Amino acid sequence: MYYFIVNEMGGSGRSQEIWSTIKQRLDSNGTEYRFYITKYKDHAEKIAKMVSEYRDNDIKIIVVGGDGTINEVINGIYDFSKVEFGVIPTGSGNDFINGLGFSADYEESLERVLNPTGTRLIDIGQAQGDDLLPRCFGISCGIGMDAIVCKNADDSGLKRFLNKIHKGELTYKLMTVITLFSMEYMKATVVFDGREKIFKKLIFLSGMNMPAEGGGVQLRPDADPSDGIISFLAADSIGKCSALLKLPKLVAGKHKKTKGFFFESGSDVMIKTERPAVLHLDGEYYGDVSDVHIKCLNKVLKIIV
Repeated sequence: MYYFIVNEMGGSGRSQEIWSTIKQRLDSNGTEYRFYITKYKDHAEKIAKMVSEYRDNDIKIIVVGGDGTINEVINGIYDFSKVEFGVIPTGSGNDFINGLGFSADYEESLERVLNPTGTRLIDIGQAQGDDLLPRCFGISCGIGMDAIVCKNADDSGLKRFLNKIHKGELTYKLMTVITLFSMEYMKATVVFDGREKIFKKLIFLSGMNMPAEGGGVQLRPDADPSDGIISFLAADSIGKCSALLKLPKLVAGKHKKTKGFFFESGSDVMIKTERPAVLHLDGEYYGDVSDVHIKCLNKVLKIIV
């Protein structure tokens, strides 16, 4: 049975139009399905929990929405072993679907969902900060600059304006420049699978399950969502003007040998900051935390391919 979880507000209304077309296709094909329209923040998580608890041996949960809706659904799935997962992307970034190497075209995505050749197991990350409950991420997590951008972006008039002119993918790039010059450096101690690293003037630390975040920013082009590790990138001890000049390399994924960028990886990572830092998971604000535990849940999510 197909269970579609639909965020009609995705892509500034584009999702509603796409869902209408998809529904017509499903009905004309005689596909057996149910659908649920999200009504408020975290509603998709509640729906996914309900669906994944059904006594059904063939649960296919399909997200019609963007990366934020995908994050909610992943966090709502009660038992990953019972669920096959698919996405028909309608967001502005679509880093999850692009990270899997799939087309972001909704017609191709629907064809893949309705006529699959099988499934592929991928990793997801899990983070827990201070005394907050653990939450999963499919794309990335991070503290510092990118997390501050994510925290502020949802309430940003800039994002609403860019979405209206179908340039939503520029939101995070423009807000990154603004945040870079307004934020303070951090000091952090990070332990990657037992290997300790101290960052004295940290701008950001990102843990990547997929190669890109923020609408295609290739922080770790080598990240593989099936390798059992989270791939990290840190920017440390870089002057802010110098960091701005290095941003084009970062966006293009050409920063491998650039001074000030540090590449690490791990399946179990501990982060301690000298003061509370903003933490994001898949672009969603998690909290301001000082102690963070990040781990990789190896090959738990079955992707329809």
